[in-house]
Amino acid sequence: MLVLTHMQLEVIQEFAFSSLNNLRRLDLSNNNLKTLRQTSFSLKKLPEKMILDNNLWNCNCDLKWILSSYDVGDVSVKCDSPSSWRGVDILRFIRKPTATPKNYTELMTCAGPKLVMQRRAISVTAGQDVPLRCPAKGRPSPTVNWVVPKGVTVTVGKPYRKTSLNNKGTLLIQRISQYDAGRYKCYAYNGGGNVTDSIEVTVIGQLGPGKAGLAGPTPRPPDHLTLLLATLMGSLTFLGVVIFCCSIIFLWSRGYKQGKQAFMMELAFVPRGSDEGGKGKSGGGPLATNVNFKRAR
Repeated sequence: MLVLTHMQLEVIQEFAFSSLNNLRRLDLSNNNLKTLRQTSFSLKKLPEKMILDNNLWNCNCDLKWILSSYDVGDVSVKCDSPSSWRGVDILRFIRKPTATPKNYTELMTCAGPKLVMQRRAISVTAGQDVPLRCPAKGRPSPTVNWVVPKGVTVTVGKPYRKTSLNNKGTLLIQRISQYDAGRYKCYAYNGGGNVTDSIEVTVIGQLGPGKAGLAGPTPRPPDHLTLLLATLMGSLTFLGVVIFCCSIIFLWSRGYKQGKQAFMMELAFVPRGSDEGGKGKSGGGPLATNVNFKRAR
């Protein structure tokens, strides 16, 4: 269960609940919503119960999916616009029409979207900001999304890396580079259906370090032979360093054993002031230490 009441929500973004496959109950009451697209939910399963009371619903054919998905009594959608429909629960009216408000046929009839792509392919210079326009017409106004070459869908309020989409359906690619080249797909839909078109974008040159502009040809990726030679040379270099270090350690250990000398140390404690014979004078003095080193044979 997800409760989003009294939050002054005006828009539910596309795919907002698409990852909530286990959503059973959704409460969107007491907000400022004007429309709600089916694409905001998971394609596998819709919520079993939705509470949509006290919103500013703009009643048109975009809400038909609610009628086809829920029974009367399960969901209530009272219109705020157009003015002739204000206060009318559109779902109850369609099920049991008692009096036909004005413009009912026009209101509930969708004109599917149409795209007018001016160009099918363009070539641009690396480093430019490139706008891709997708003018869509229909009734009601279609929603426009773009799919970039990486397969990611870009929607209004949900940019992807350097690409963003405005409310007019224009996709902006900032500081375009070779990695942004490819086919971009424009997807427009409303309650009357959907339509897709595409444009191929070719990028000339590449971005140089720290600047936006032409920076020479695109470097080619290394082939398999180059990678093999590089790996072989790196392995030989590592092996040579290991052999060199082992040789130094071996030679140093041999020289250390040959040059090692053995010494013996003799300690003798002699009273200070004694004669050479070791006979102490009367009264004696403090002890002194004599140390002698002799090479061992």
